[in-house]
Amino acid sequence: PNLPNLQMLRLFRLVRLSRVARLVRHVPILAQLFRGLKSAIFATFWAYVLIVVFLLVWSLIAVEVLQPVNRGLYHSDGDWCAEAFESVARASLYFFQTLIAGDSWGACSIPIMQAAPH
Repeated sequence: PNLPNLQMLRLFRLVRLSRVARLVRHVPILAQLFRGLKSAIFATFWAYVLIVVFLLVWSLIAVEVLQPVNRGLYHSDGDWCAEAFESVARASLYFFQTLIAGDSWGACSIPIMQAAPH
């Protein structure tokens, strides 16, 4: 490809970006909007971090508490529920699948609740 032309296009993009930055400085509402957007991005990032920490903590608890009950249940060959609580990674995947994606939450949890209701 013709690399000098590509470099010129990148230079024009930077010039356009600097025009937007100048506009933001001259329009206070726009500057406030970008500050709010930046704050929202930081808040969203920390919310994701908190969700991951909670998923990991509950996955640790599930491996310790639910795996002994799950091991005693009958599972057909190749059933995902037989392996769902064998490791923290699998338990995290299970919780992500059921809590965040909302996918077949009762397939593994209802047999465990019926086997150990306490």
